[in-house]
Amino acid sequence: MNVHAVLDDLELMEIEAMDDPEKHQPWKEELERPLPNPVRVDELVKLDKDPTRVAARLPPHLLSEALEIFEFTSYFGEQISVKRLKWDEFERALVSPCCGLFHGLHVQLVRLLFYDLPGAEHPFRGRPLNSLTWPELLRQYLLMLQREHVSDGLERLSETMQLKEVILLLEEDCYEDLPLEKRMQMLSLNLCLALETHTLRTYVDEMCELNAKCGTQKREAFQVCLRCAPAALCFSLCVSLRHSLCGARAPLSPAMM
Repeated sequence: MNVHAVLDDLELMEIEAMDDPEKHQPWKEELERPLPNPVRVDELVKLDKDPTRVAARLPPHLLSEALEIFEFTSYFGEQISVKRLKWDEFERALVSPCCGLFHGLHVQLVRLLFYDLPGAEHPFRGRPLNSLTWPELLRQYLLMLQREHVSDGLERLSETMQLKEVILLLEEDCYEDLPLEKRMQMLSLNLCLALETHTLRTYVDEMCELNAKCGTQKREAFQVCLRCAPAALCFSLCVSLRHSLCGARAPLSPAMM
């Protein structure tokens, strides 16, 4: 049995069961890149819902990578100006020939990378960042990173990140003609680079501190409850307090059942 495939299936079941009211516009920025089909990027999801179109599915060997991208965009949605999609909408956007989701994500990720450079107050002055220019801007960034690796004796790291291959892919005339597997490889690399930026590192640190603070409050409340309340009341109070932090409805205590 393929353990990774089973885990992916379980995660997909959980994702598809989520009720997410935000269905359209997976990014806020209006993209200007001319698309192969005569549709607007913000109508991508609506187009893919057309019942006359064959429902597209990701190839099984790309499922794990797609789940990682989905979880990244869900967790950092506010930081990269991306609205959360349901899994089926996200999957259809990935396989769409329009590539609108890819363009939108790359624009936001390249923005993070360039604003993270030393002294980068106006990194796109004279060279606007949009769906037409991000491939060349990302290629320049990767070339710079590759030179830094050579200077620091980290050539093996460049090989592991497959920088040379991605740089060659970015030199292609038409991004939409690249195979889906190569487009996802390029996006995964950009996600990994963005995780090292100050914006996302700061957000992760803030979330870790918040979770630690909530855990401390729960432990302190539980200890107070153990010292001051009878067993049945203690159960009810602790559960109510725990759920007051997450907004869930507390169950009945054993004495009340």
